[in-house]
Amino acid sequence: MIHPISHINTYIPFGTHPKKEKKISTPMKVGIGTITALAVTSGTVLIKKKAKKPSLWNVQEDFSRIFGRPFSIDETKELTEKYKKIYHNRNTETYITELNKQLKEDFGYKNTNLELNIDSTLGGWNKIQGKLYVTPADKKTFYRVLHRHKRDIFVTMVHEYTHVKQCEIAYRTSPEELNKALIKRNYNASLNDKYNPEKELLEKMAREQNITFEEAKRKKLEELYNSPSEYRLKWMDEAFGNKEKFSADSEKFRKGQLYIFENGEYISAEQDYSKYRNNLLEAEAYNTEFYAKDIFEYISPFFR
Repeated sequence: MIHPISHINTYIPFGTHPKKEKKISTPMKVGIGTITALAVTSGTVLIKKKAKKPSLWNVQEDFSRIFGRPFSIDETKELTEKYKKIYHNRNTETYITELNKQLKEDFGYKNTNLELNIDSTLGGWNKIQGKLYVTPADKKTFYRVLHRHKRDIFVTMVHEYTHVKQCEIAYRTSPEELNKALIKRNYNASLNDKYNPEKELLEKMAREQNITFEEAKRKKLEELYNSPSEYRLKWMDEAFGNKEKFSADSEKFRKGQLYIFENGEYISAEQDYSKYRNNLLEAEAYNTEFYAKDIFEYISPFFR
């Protein structure tokens, strides 16, 4: 056994006389150096603090941050037991379906017609149709979900449900402005599609009317805003339409305004990954992943 350096006995009894120095060959020096290095390395590993498993109180805070409401310790215990039971599902589809059912309830969407789609998409949320997309993480293990896949699925679904919550807050702030933001978001995405002729049409419009490209784009957006066919909130009308709108002086209203603005400015990861990650909608959703991982470590029988 190689002991950590801090545990090696370096005490030399009083009165001990040093022995005559022996000459050590080069190979022996190399060997001793290697052993010393191993001792130092092993000492470092043994001295290093072990990662601490999240406590119930950590999970209580995580639930509150993710779901946006306070949790008592008793509620936290009850909910963690539900997630532990879901964890033990071995079939991937069953695991995703049961997890979705629980998250849907905990996020407050139990009575909405939000639809779960298990497909090859890593994770996605179609706010126009109210569809949540989740991948089994690995097609090879579709019928027997592995521990690491369970974690990835759990984290991904929390991320996507955070986007649903953002939509609700934005809708209850101003459905009209949110609709405009989503039209703008979709139009901007189409302009960056190399197979879409819309950019050429705007350039032609700018030349013919002797205006700038941005002015032509604004005029086109105004047309779209006033077009009945461009209404994009039908699913949200059903899901959130009966909920009270936020008052203009509330914190939720201010947050909703930010969500609306960020929807209009949204840029996909393929177009510009840095801007995508810095968009408030994504930054916030990715932030919830840390809390989700914390919860998963607590409910999981494995801790690494």
